[in-house]
Amino acid sequence: MAKISLLKSQILRKHLSYEDPTLPTVRAIMTSLHDWHNQLPREMTLHSVDDIPEPMGLKVTICYTHLLYLGATMLLYRRIVTQHMQSLGISGDYNVRGTSLEQAMRSFVGDAVTAATRSVRILTLLREDNGIFQRCWLVM
Repeated sequence: MAKISLLKSQILRKHLSYEDPTLPTVRAIMTSLHDWHNQLPREMTLHSVDDIPEPMGLKVTICYTHLLYLGATMLLYRRIVTQHMQSLGISGDYNVRGTSLEQAMRSFVGDAVTAATRSVRILTLLREDNGIFQRCWLVM
């Protein structure tokens, strides 16, 4: 959890708070997120959650960790879309095509939809196991 929290913090601080996201920046961020996810031990994958016996604490921790990861993906996509919409509003040209932001949106829309879908599945799993607590703001 600490690693993904630090990565998410770094994404916000270094890449998204001061500068407009460019396609290379977005690719670098997504690579960092995917690398983190790919380095998880097998026991930390979502596939292994069903194999975890009681107590519930370990399962909840793994689920929350994945919610942080998926939230970072959705945060990045939300930032791209917001920036793109702001640029359209400033220029007044709603027919802009081929911009770096539009390319980024197209490239990563699948990741954003997958992240949202998986988040719903995780929250459903947690709800069924009475694992939703006030800390679920992590999804945001």
